[in-house]
Amino acid sequence: MEILKAIGMIVLGYLSGSILTCQLIGKKIGVDLYQVGTKNPGAANLYRKGGRIYGIIGFVLDAAKGVIPVFLAKGVLGLSPWVAALVGIAAIVGHDWPLYFKFRGGRGLSTSIGVTAYLLFLPFLIALLVGTFVGLIARGIPAIRGYAIPIGGAAGFLVMLIISTYTGEPAPLVFYVFAASTVGLIRNLPPFLRLVREWKITYVSPRL
Repeated sequence: MEILKAIGMIVLGYLSGSILTCQLIGKKIGVDLYQVGTKNPGAANLYRKGGRIYGIIGFVLDAAKGVIPVFLAKGVLGLSPWVAALVGIAAIVGHDWPLYFKFRGGRGLSTSIGVTAYLLFLPFLIALLVGTFVGLIARGIPAIRGYAIPIGGAAGFLVMLIISTYTGEPAPLVFYVFAASTVGLIRNLPPFLRLVREWKITYVSPRL
């Protein structure tokens, strides 16, 4: 019975994550996030192209769709921390590769923030401060300004990895951080590769 509950919650986590709330909000206000800006159906693109209020609402909903299934698994059903971690990962994977949108999702940052804040609140706060600081620095550098959010997110996850590994966090939470970081790296690889190409074109090629 416990196994069936666990499987059911993991599936629910994925299906919940697959609801691209920012894209749905964008369509309601006449903005197709797949066609504008970064073409990413996430909160940052909605913030830029749909307005501040809609971007904030989208961020909150994207975070909530990860927190709710994890809360149900851990807080309501009392399932093990391992199951809660897997449900959180499933929600992030759902956002990145959503069933309802032909597996064309966002980068999972908002959903990752929600799940991580719920599971590891204190380490998350430290990582958030570091990630925000790095992102602000990146925003002030013209060559990487457009990549400030993924750069800040990567810095935050790096801090989470260090904290969870060296401060004795329970094994399920360490697993969650490593898994979420891996998914985030895979999903954010394209923008980082574009950044490398742009640097080569702008700074390396002219010197050759």
